[in-house]
Amino acid sequence: MTIKTPQQGDAAEALLLDATQLYADINRAHKAGLQKLADSEDKEVRAFSTLAQLHWKSLQTVMERQNDLNRINREQAGIVHGYAVDLDAARSEIGRRLACLKDAGTD
Repeated sequence: MTIKTPQQGDAAEALLLDATQLYADINRAHKAGLQKLADSEDKEVRAFSTLAQLHWKSLQTVMERQNDLNRINREQAGIVHGYAVDLDAARSEIGRRLACLKDAGTD
């Protein structure tokens, strides 16, 4: 019997990589904003607050897309509750065992 695990598709991996790189860019901008905040005035603080909100929303979007891709990959691989059973291999194994029982019973 064979247990299948999900395989990543090239398109899904590329999409996830793009999203991760975008998030990294946003994170760098966020860190630069934190540095400016130390020497900022009120107007800049408000702008930074907006940037922080956008940063958080972007993080949520990246995590949601990653979860969606993982779920799709599992579904395509036929994985339920973390594993999948290869029914063809199971059928062959059952047939082999039944043949062994049949041969053992004819002695």
